[in-house]
Amino acid sequence: YISVNGVQTCALPISDLTVPPEALGGFVTAFAAGSGDFLNGTRLELPRERGAMPLLNAIANTFFARALSFALGTPLSDTLCGTKSFPRAELARIQRLSSTISRSDPFGDFELLLPAAALGLGIVNIPVQYRKRRYGSTKISRVRHGLLLLRLTARALVALTLGAAPIRRKPPYDGGRPGGAGH
Repeated sequence: YISVNGVQTCALPISDLTVPPEALGGFVTAFAAGSGDFLNGTRLELPRERGAMPLLNAIANTFFARALSFALGTPLSDTLCGTKSFPRAELARIQRLSSTISRSDPFGDFELLLPAAALGLGIVNIPVQYRKRRYGSTKISRVRHGLLLLRLTARALVALTLGAAPIRRKPPYDGGRPGGAGH
């Protein structure tokens, strides 16, 4: 946990060091500025280190980001970056909803993003520098996990666009003030 302006935040770095731990500084800055309630790292906005993300992964990540952006009504540029941060006070509410909205998520990203959107938290993309893996080996099975994420995305699209899941639709987050931070 990191304390920002007296608010305890959950800060989730990536353990394989593909996003450097120093990137959390950008999340702290965004929280301190009141930019959003749920800060979602995105590896797809800044140049990536050569060989850090295979082309098929980049295409799939872009697809999932666009599909969930449509379903959630909030712009997302990367739904599968593990670097995220949100107020600790929201953790219990996110966990409660995650079991009903996004079961079977092999990586946990949808289990955080979908409930955050359903709770009406202001989701803001924070660009992070993506590097080659420095530690460990990939645990992703592109076909098996890709199909599972596709099924989760389809279920989210149906549930959220048909109103079967509790989601509070609202305009993109504006920083909570007139002329606020936006995306």
